[in-house]
Amino acid sequence: MENQQANHRKIKVVIGILAAILAAVLLYWLFTSLISMNQHNQTNQGPSHNTTSQADDENSKPQRPDSDSEPSSNPDGKNETNQTKTDESTNSSPSDSTKTAGNSVSVVGNHNAYHYRQIASPGRPSIHNAANHKPANTPSTKPGNNKPTTPPNPSKPPKPTPEPVQATVKIVGAAEVGSTLIAQIDDPDGLKDGGIRHYQWFADGAAIPGASYFSYKLTLAEAGKKITVKTTHANNKNVMKDLISSATAAVGNAASNNNHGSVTIDGINRVGQVFTARITDADGVPESGITYRWYEFYGKFLGTGKTLSQTKDHLGMQVIVQASYIDKKGHRESVTSGFSGSVVDNSGGGTGTGIISPAATAPKITLHGPASVKEGETAVYTATLDKAASTDVSADIKITHNTSNPNNLNIRWDSQRVVIKAGETSAKFYVDTNAGTDGKGKTYTVSLSNAVAGMVNKTNTNPSTTVNAQSVFMLSYVYPLAKAGGSEFSDYWKAVHAAGSNKIPYTLIMADGSPDAKLDPGYVRLLKKNAELGFKTVAYIRTVQQTRPIAEVKAAMAKFIELYGTDKIHGFYFDEVSSRNNGATAYMAELYNYTKSTYGNKLVVANPGTHITDAIAPYADIFMTNEGTADEYINNYKTAYSAFEKDPANSHRIFHTIYAAKASDYQKIINLSRQRNAGWVFITTDSTIPDGRPYNDLAKNFPSLVDSVNNLGRQPLDPNRATEQPLLSGAIISGSSVTTTILSQ
Repeated sequence: MENQQANHRKIKVVIGILAAILAAVLLYWLFTSLISMNQHNQTNQGPSHNTTSQADDENSKPQRPDSDSEPSSNPDGKNETNQTKTDESTNSSPSDSTKTAGNSVSVVGNHNAYHYRQIASPGRPSIHNAANHKPANTPSTKPGNNKPTTPPNPSKPPKPTPEPVQATVKIVGAAEVGSTLIAQIDDPDGLKDGGIRHYQWFADGAAIPGASYFSYKLTLAEAGKKITVKTTHANNKNVMKDLISSATAAVGNAASNNNHGSVTIDGINRVGQVFTARITDADGVPESGITYRWYEFYGKFLGTGKTLSQTKDHLGMQVIVQASYIDKKGHRESVTSGFSGSVVDNSGGGTGTGIISPAATAPKITLHGPASVKEGETAVYTATLDKAASTDVSADIKITHNTSNPNNLNIRWDSQRVVIKAGETSAKFYVDTNAGTDGKGKTYTVSLSNAVAGMVNKTNTNPSTTVNAQSVFMLSYVYPLAKAGGSEFSDYWKAVHAAGSNKIPYTLIMADGSPDAKLDPGYVRLLKKNAELGFKTVAYIRTVQQTRPIAEVKAAMAKFIELYGTDKIHGFYFDEVSSRNNGATAYMAELYNYTKSTYGNKLVVANPGTHITDAIAPYADIFMTNEGTADEYINNYKTAYSAFEKDPANSHRIFHTIYAAKASDYQKIINLSRQRNAGWVFITTDSTIPDGRPYNDLAKNFPSLVDSVNNLGRQPLDPNRATEQPLLSGAIISGSSVTTTILSQ
């Protein structure tokens, strides 16, 4: 009995021991399970710097936006990139914590909080809810295995979203009296070609009157003051942006002892050719440390370096260059060139049929020049006529390097065309050679081509005092219908129709003018209505500074007629017209003659948006010689320089457009337009803000505005003219080239 009791006690002890052991095992299991679950949740929430691969760690770092400065292609400008990065670093450095859209999680490491954009996937819970979500793979234990099973292939976090690169405007140039500053806009989405760009310069916070261009030349009035600039621009995404620059240092004044330098552009304005910046400074031009920046007419930055190679991307552009340097007397200089001619295609623009063959009695032009020139000296060339002409005679200058390596022949010439003035028989131009080059013994050839003589209309050179007839030419760029596919006209067109064709004789439509355009029912209805009411409708066509292939322009004209009928289209409005060179003039001469001979004397309207030369004047029925803001028109209008624009007899052929006007300024603008010889005007309160389009809304008080323009009680004469004598007559080139050898000093 006692033995049985002893056995029972032993059994109880063993059971107790086993129970204790089992309890210990169970407690250990629970403890390790909890640890495993915690590690699993941490794995789902983000990487640890101790467990992530090096590549993942690199991807987790915040990304700094790349600098948008462009390296110089010229050794003289090699320091620009570093300087630009320094200037912009304060504006573009990322913060310690980058804001992101959507869900985010912070991963703490090295005391920096990094934020990641949450990437949603089907069936995957939000990271923020992971703690309340049961893991898909729970830990397990096996006999003899006390390590928890971790989930395979933990998901990597998405790459961090870089902070967006913001558009900026910076002031480029030396803050010195006499220097020219440039407002350079840098936008990651680019600057829209032909898009809106407005500028206003300030000195110590006060607006500088008339300083509304992308460059500004500092005067004594700004000495000691800090300069800023405010800009508005449209980017390639049609987003309007307002920017304000940082302030410059206080403007210095070394004007009293500084001989200010200058910079010019050498080279032919043609695709495939090279523009070269040439600095002249009486205080000495440094051999290095010069920064060159190239811009197009409206301020778009094109690049750096002493030269600019012209490509298809530059077609239609007029180019300017800024040079910044310290002259040899220690003066800081920032000088800006005048504009080049509009860059034309390799063919020179147009087909050339606007230039007729020279008659036997046409003047003959001969080139004379030296057979040799000493290294470092200037060679003088003379273009001579056999008899004086009644108009200017001009020709392209071309220089050919007679060496396989043009860099071994460092020469510059001062112009792209030689012009012999009316009544004169000769004109000179110059070729400079550089000393200390490898050009000794090398030759180059100077030649003339595309010689033309202008035949302009006879004009009265007495300036006009006022016009005696004026009316509205409507820039109606608005779609006809209130709703696409509907039947009701827009409020815009209802107002135009209500004014009547006696007050608005001409309306412009902007239907698709491409050669492969399709019929638009909205424009079919509009043109039918316009014809019923007596409006003359003009079709819009681009020329891109007369660089668009002229065959394509003619195809677009034919398409308008095909789609909408010759009885509905009364003429053509050619936009983006240049009058700066003979190639552009020949292009318009061809279009004008083609229109009149092909389409029964339809109206030709050309929009250069600025003053024209007498040379191009015969080659449109109406020229829009002003397109700008009311402020520019009232306060900064530049006087016309052609006899054509000054002649009162031509007011029926001159058109001024003024936008961003105040209703209170209507009468002032109308009075000025009459003093400036504009028989046709378009005025609107609409501006480029905020949509970049100044012609898509009716002017305020539109009915009274139309009445005010027409209050002279008569319309201008019909501007439509029959074909006139072609403008450009060829001149005969005789002895067109001279070869010159460079000699040692």
